[in-house]
Amino acid sequence: MPFREVTADQKRNLEIAKDIMRDMGFPDSVIKDRAARLFLAFNGIDMDGCWDKAENLVMTIHESIARISAGSFDFKYMENSRESLRDDLDEFRHSGYMKRNPDGEKAPNAGTTRHAFIEEVAKCVAAYGTPLYEREVTRVKRAAGNVAALNKAESKAFGGVVVLPVTGEALEITKKGQGPIIAGIVEEMLPRFGADAQVAYISDAAGDIFPQCGSSKAQKVRDIIETVQPGNLIRRPDVVALDDARRWVFVFEACSSDGPVSERRKEELTKMLSPLGYAPVFVTCFASREKMRKWLPDLAWETEAWCLDNPEHLIHLNGEKFLGPYEGEQWTTGRG
Repeated sequence: MPFREVTADQKRNLEIAKDIMRDMGFPDSVIKDRAARLFLAFNGIDMDGCWDKAENLVMTIHESIARISAGSFDFKYMENSRESLRDDLDEFRHSGYMKRNPDGEKAPNAGTTRHAFIEEVAKCVAAYGTPLYEREVTRVKRAAGNVAALNKAESKAFGGVVVLPVTGEALEITKKGQGPIIAGIVEEMLPRFGADAQVAYISDAAGDIFPQCGSSKAQKVRDIIETVQPGNLIRRPDVVALDDARRWVFVFEACSSDGPVSERRKEELTKMLSPLGYAPVFVTCFASREKMRKWLPDLAWETEAWCLDNPEHLIHLNGEKFLGPYEGEQWTTGRG
């Protein structure tokens, strides 16, 4: 409830905040006054609407309520409103626009949990009313989509069930360790980049998984994998998928504690899978680009890297094969 009557300008700025949220692609369920006040508060903006002053604030729910209760917001929430506000924050997070405890420190309880929008949100708000606004809207939508995909993949991995592309078979995998990355490989990476490739093997902590696979080479993969006994110097790959149309074998390493596809590992896997007669495509998969930094010097040339937090992109460890401008980029040419 407001402490005093809201001015016409403040009402208009609250509507502008909801318009910005709508432009960014926020779900309709949170495009309302209550969530719009949270949106402004976490972007460091009062009801007076100084959009160019937007900044990415990290706050607990109690701190956000205190901010809304002060300054030009002049709005007091009842004690029992906190659960509704938490619902709005959860909706922000599930949609990919907000992160929980972005500084990486685990909160001891719900009251000390810290929240912040992804950095692209404040940049977009700051660009409102300028020629850069549409570009920033596109960027925040892309970034939120990536975060939402990561949240979805992690949620499914922690649930312990993944659904294979092509066949639709549901499999249980280990929830911890490299499980979230394997879930991302199966449900995010392969549908985007693997066309009709079918998963023929998954190395799970609970035991090897050989899914139903229509490839003529599926049994051959099993024969090869089973010759690599535990304790051998050569490790089994984490995921193998077969693309019969292109005669490719996708070889995935889920890099959490074990290493990536290094030059040595590439040679081992090439030799191991050579009886298939398919051309190998080596992909090292990470939970995030931040996690990839540790292993970047070890990645082999002529391989790929993929990160769960940016599932729409591949990193090609090669040069001129993929060198060139990208469609949709705006270029200016000239001399001097």
